[in-house]
Amino acid sequence: MEMLEDLVTAAVNEALRNAAETAEREMGRITGGMGLGF
Repeated sequence: MEMLEDLVTAAVNEALRNAAETAEREMGRITGGMGLGF
């Protein structure tokens, strides 16, 4: 059961990391031409 918990934790962490990277990339794309300094 502990191995399953580790796999779930790793999957959730990976998903959160991917979501954060995607959000950062999209914000850069959206604000890139506006000169807002993000």
